[in-house]
Amino acid sequence: PRRGLSIMTSVSTTIKFDGAAIDDALAELRLLLPKIAQRSPQVVDRFVGLIESGAELFMIELDRRVTADASELVIRAQPTDGFRILMSALRAGNLDLATVEQAFGHGASSAQSRKDSASEGVAS
Repeated sequence: PRRGLSIMTSVSTTIKFDGAAIDDALAELRLLLPKIAQRSPQVVDRFVGLIESGAELFMIELDRRVTADASELVIRAQPTDGFRILMSALRAGNLDLATVEQAFGHGASSAQSRKDSASEGVAS
């Protein structure tokens, strides 16, 4: 026989998504890209190449709050440090191709390696 007291409670769980930081970053990028494309189309091409290779532009942060009768999970999408560095350089008019690559550091080359490996696996 089991001893003790079992209390069943009903906890309300709310899940929210906050993408405001991404919305703001993409709105600014939409304003900057036409100007950048006129001055240096290679920078735009390299940026697109980084995206295609899997460079991480955004990250997900979780914020969980629990009270006695409720639980809330907030999922926040934020620009990565690489994307923030890139945007800062673009705002300043620094259109050096190396800046685009350096903003994403090792992650961009790792992503390209994963993509290349996946392509080789498909070709085999």
